[in-house]
Amino acid sequence: KNNLNLKFIHIGKTGGSFLTKNFNLSQYHHHRNYIQNEKYIIWIRNPLKRFVSAFYFVYDIINFDIQNIDIKNLNLVNCLSPYRIKFKIKKGYTFTKRYDYLVNYFKNPNYLAESITSENQEEKKLALELMYSNIEHIFKGIGWYLYNGEFIEKNCKNILFVGSQENMINDVQKLDNIIGKKNKIPKLRENKNKHDKHLSKKAIQNLLEFYKNTDYKALETLMKYEFISKKLLDEYRTYNI
Repeated sequence: KNNLNLKFIHIGKTGGSFLTKNFNLSQYHHHRNYIQNEKYIIWIRNPLKRFVSAFYFVYDIINFDIQNIDIKNLNLVNCLSPYRIKFKIKKGYTFTKRYDYLVNYFKNPNYLAESITSENQEEKKLALELMYSNIEHIFKGIGWYLYNGEFIEKNCKNILFVGSQENMINDVQKLDNIIGKKNKIPKLRENKNKHDKHLSKKAIQNLLEFYKNTDYKALETLMKYEFISKKLLDEYRTYNI
């Protein structure tokens, strides 16, 4: 099969690195300059869980201890982002000084999500600044990559497969059958993240509202074209650790 025009839309914190590596896929990641006549594979995840993962991803990189680190020996086993850690060693900050400050100001995803509607105006302002910052995965979610569903409307005939992080094993096998790789599916990397993933009722409500016209609009469009089930979409509106 000719997979030259096969492209993977790698939405951050959905298990995309695993897929890119094991299927040797050409990807769109952190950018969305799509060109016509490509075939697409998309991977999604519960937006609430993706948000928590995205927050801790940047938090851990920003607070990675660079003391006694061998810059020549950085890899994905000993750090989350070798490129960012090298950048931090050279510049003294990880993303931008402001972005690093905002992430460390909130310290955890629950505080950030609750602060979206804080009565403290300064706190609310800082929360929204971080939520709308397009530097990393917090803002660049499902809606961002899929133009809040418009991408699916225009390209529904070119979408080859939509998988989900929650059904990774089954969906990887389905993808394997579709693109004819017949890989021996490797074991998924264990998540050693020990952070507190708690989200309060208020935090969940705020996130559902924040992502309503972006991530959830895109997911509703995926359901409309039968790429995902109503059951999965309903699950994506709930949060269980």
